[in-house]
Amino acid sequence: REALFEYAAMGGLLVVIGPLPSWPDWPSVEGSLEGSRIVFAGFGVILCLPADVQGSSSSPIWELALDRAEESSQPLVAPLGNARPGFISAIGDDIRLPVRGLFFLTVVFALLLGPVNLFFLHRKRRRVWLWWTVPATALLTTSLLTGFALFVEGSQIRVRTRSMTLLDERHDQAFTVGDQGYFSTRSIPQGVSFSQRTEVVPLVEFGIQPFYRTLHLEGGLRLAQGWVSPRIPAHFQIRSPQRRRERLPVRITGGGGVEVTNGLGAAIQQVWFCTLDGSVYWGRDIAPGESQTLTATGRKRPSDFPSAKVWRDYYRDGWHTESFVPNSVDVLRPGTYTAILADSPFVEAGVPRITHSDRFSIVHGISALSPEAEQGTSSAQESRGGGR
Repeated sequence: REALFEYAAMGGLLVVIGPLPSWPDWPSVEGSLEGSRIVFAGFGVILCLPADVQGSSSSPIWELALDRAEESSQPLVAPLGNARPGFISAIGDDIRLPVRGLFFLTVVFALLLGPVNLFFLHRKRRRVWLWWTVPATALLTTSLLTGFALFVEGSQIRVRTRSMTLLDERHDQAFTVGDQGYFSTRSIPQGVSFSQRTEVVPLVEFGIQPFYRTLHLEGGLRLAQGWVSPRIPAHFQIRSPQRRRERLPVRITGGGGVEVTNGLGAAIQQVWFCTLDGSVYWGRDIAPGESQTLTATGRKRPSDFPSAKVWRDYYRDGWHTESFVPNSVDVLRPGTYTAILADSPFVEAGVPRITHSDRFSIVHGISALSPEAEQGTSSAQESRGGGR
């Protein structure tokens, strides 16, 4: 049961015929067809149909299901064979080969190996020495070229991440989608590693070199040979449902103010919090573990605003575009918050010894103060009990 819910919450479509089992509480609306109901679960949809549903695949009720399925597949189908310019072009584009230096060393090598070497051996009457001066000079030049490139560039492993996480504090659940790119000036022998609960989709066109790739599934997912080649950017789409204990603890002060403590695992650049009465508060630059009293914005959010549908809309066509950072106030409803983080704590970096890290994430959180917290917690407990 939990596996089905996680599938739906990660952007999938789950069709339930008959009464909906007891699952964590999510906003829902009446469907356009009689007896149907649409539950916005995380980034996905649960479509509840009446038990006596009938009709062929062309009937309106199944056309509704097919439309929802097509929406769910859009973020997965679009990346294959199609680069995302706003994300892909940014990693490694400032690294340039030292062309002039390499060209100068190559010219010096040609002169030493050719005219200079022949002139020296002719004067010494030792032309037979060509058998060892040529390979020795070639070896020396190759070492100089390699050393020069390493001196100028160094050994670099760059990681760039853009992710969006729906953090449900009521049930210790985090649903994360994102893009992650790698650029390395050398090979990565150990490859790129992820946990077993992470789905990794390579953003490449089929048929592009290399012709073979290997992966290992022992204790997780390790992309070994062929996935990240030297000096060639590699990009992947990430989806991961996780059990997480990160929090944004909230305290309502005596004067009606709002104080938050950063327990999200990364520095907060900006945060918006909506209290139970719909008032929106804002803060910025909060280090991990640090507390800050938020500033009232004077804006109010309606209590019946279906923000879960907005989360699905961003998953479907917004989180990987140039408009990645949304108008964060527009997705809020009472008891929720949006935080922009300077890192991506919910996405594994995948490689050790990173030299340049450019990781950024948006967290849409359902606070423990949410009006549905008590009801949602009891639903989750009932769900787990029924699963046993």
